[in-house]
Amino acid sequence: MNKPVVCALVGIFAIILFSNSTVSASWSVEAGELSYQVNHSDRIVTGTVDTISPGFDYTDVVINVDDWLNNQLPGNKITVRTERGTNAFTAGAANFSAGEKVLLMLNDDDVEKGRFKMAFMELGKHPVSDRDAVIKAITEQEKATAVGIARNNPKVKESLPTDAEVIAVEIPSFAGRNDKIYNVIFKNREFHDIITVNLTSGIVENSVSIRGEYQPEVEELPMPVFREDVIVYFKEMPASLEEFASRYGGKLIFAKLDIKMAAFETVPIGSPAQTSQRTLDFINEVSKDSLVEKAYRDEFEFTRPDEKYSPEPGIKYPEDMKDDYVPNKVIVGFWRRPPSLEDFASKHGGKLIYYEEVLMFASFDVSNISGFISKASTDPYVRYVHPDGIGSIFESTSGDVGNISEEADASKAPGFEAILAGLLFSLIYMMKRGRTNG
Repeated sequence: MNKPVVCALVGIFAIILFSNSTVSASWSVEAGELSYQVNHSDRIVTGTVDTISPGFDYTDVVINVDDWLNNQLPGNKITVRTERGTNAFTAGAANFSAGEKVLLMLNDDDVEKGRFKMAFMELGKHPVSDRDAVIKAITEQEKATAVGIARNNPKVKESLPTDAEVIAVEIPSFAGRNDKIYNVIFKNREFHDIITVNLTSGIVENSVSIRGEYQPEVEELPMPVFREDVIVYFKEMPASLEEFASRYGGKLIFAKLDIKMAAFETVPIGSPAQTSQRTLDFINEVSKDSLVEKAYRDEFEFTRPDEKYSPEPGIKYPEDMKDDYVPNKVIVGFWRRPPSLEDFASKHGGKLIYYEEVLMFASFDVSNISGFISKASTDPYVRYVHPDGIGSIFESTSGDVGNISEEADASKAPGFEAILAGLLFSLIYMMKRGRTNG
């Protein structure tokens, strides 16, 4: 065989070799599980395939991002580089088509250029219908991470017994913050400690401790009477709240006209942790009224029929608390959340530190405690305002966990007595039911 023929054959072999260069990739069985993929991906997105640009040994796929499910970045257009090219590819590489809706597990490649690579290649590509399952897996991962951060904090670690039940609850974002915040709750029969963990920064931000040396038996405590009621926020106030209540089968029990809210009794004697059909029907019908912005079941604000609720705010100044307060910190409870907490803080001379969505109270950093309290107490949204008491229900620690062993003093937090009483008696009620049913 002459030399030109040999060279031609070698060239043909090389073309065949490089035009079909294949590399195999193998994964463990667990790599196909959503929980495993969530725990080993840098980002997770849903989006639509825009353009596909093949290269020699890779393909760049431009994705219009609809939603960042995990570890959000600015921008809504990214490039995903796959292991599939025109002349070489890795077996198992993801394949895309223009216009396709996808959910992708991604690892960072060049974040500044918005370029990522597929985590687990084709295994990391999912239909958008998997979104709910992925979010559930993300939430479980976040909870585990938050618990780990709380447990490993030196001050928390040395203060908590090992037999505590642990619960992690995500806190809604507020005041423009996009950080992931979780409350990690450690509880047993003798205490209830809440550690606020910022997953974005990886630090413990705040601590709450409620303890009591004397734990009464269930039989020693009388069962209070609770009612079911509904809180309504209005777009426009009705001409007569009494007529409004009568129209939907309720009874007016509280009104704050200047912030367009009212509370209506639906069931005179209710059961803790239960909602009657009558209350559900009231909420459903009232929500259809053109004057109504929002209606929801009240869990603690107006549930005691033996209490008288005044629209006047509860106020305490530093001199009312001697030296038992944190310098430059004020707690404000609200009848309803102001349109902007940051504007509220700025208007009264403070800076928002923390907002508790369920109990509707906030902590503010202030330079003049008495001045802030004096101004804030005139705001129609304010239910109570007082200095942040040492060992009070909320203890701000500005990035470092406080003295978690300190007992909470509910007497320093106007408005919280009813909340804690409601929670306590609800627990007692369920304990009694458990003993009866057992």
